[in-house]
Amino acid sequence: MPWGIAGQLGYGERIIPQAKYAMEDDHIPFMRRGIPSVDMIDFDYPYWHTTQDTPDKVSAESLEAIGRTLEVWLEIR
Repeated sequence: MPWGIAGQLGYGERIIPQAKYAMEDDHIPFMRRGIPSVDMIDFDYPYWHTTQDTPDKVSAESLEAIGRTLEVWLEIR
């Protein structure tokens, strides 16, 4: 699972190995079409799905952690 990989890469404090919520989101149509997808959401990010969620609020560190974790996960699959 991606959480174990995140921990091995040193992102364990940022990407925690526990699901907080279950929800329908924009990845569902892809899954319904048979396209594998991953939806990792920071529910503590205050701008998520608001008009204030603009590029200046994006964290390069968070993008790196998620991107690198998924990259390694895909490589070993």
